Amino acid sequence: MEEGLTALADEVRTIPDPVVYATLVGDRLWGTDGDALDLRACHVIPARALLGLRAPADSFARTVHRGEVEFELCSHDAKKVAMMLLKKNGCIAEQILSPHVIATSEAHAELREIVPLCASRHWAHHFQSQARLHDQVGRPDYARRVRLCGIHLLRSGEIVSDLPTLETLVDDGSPEALADAAQTSALPPMASDEARARLDDWLVRLRL
Repeated sequence: MEEGLTALADEVRTIPDPVVYATLVGDRLWGTDGDALDLRACHVIPARALLGLRAPADSFARTVHRGEVEFELCSHDAKKVAMMLLKKNGCIAEQILSPHVIATSEAHAELREIVPLCASRHWAHHFQSQARLHDQVGRPDYARRVRLCGIHLLRSGEIVSDLPTLETLVDDGSPEALADAAQTSALPPMASDEARARLDDWLVRLRL
């Protein structure tokens, strides 16, 4: 695994724009059986690059082969990350809060503080659709993890990603339990105004 972590760190250094964070997701984060090694990152497109005629791509993804190590790298511009947080994208929250950090920054630490303010009942749709997708492709453990993650978030406002911990926190991981958690959640229907204001300020300071 040390070879894998070295390869991940080396690949992060190839990202041409400043990196806000790079974290590990997949089986290692989720506590599921498997050896998926996926790297998720956030970079900052310089303001000058956004002023010209050609708008730069706000995301890129590639499969990386370094020796015997293979993994997927996906990175989004900071604005796209902020917009995804404000929508029903629980995956981006899990990536930001992942304890498996390959690269970080002060901006990452600030973003981790903003994530809980973005949590809303609207995120239930993300967990429901992701669980259905995993069930359809025959990955019941992944589907169960997603439902448990969603149930715990909707009940507590806290993101917990690994399956063993989630199984100690939530008794029922059925689709019905997730639907019920969405109906009874005390979370706001959408991300708070404070979350939007803080993300806006965070992004402007990054650009400048």
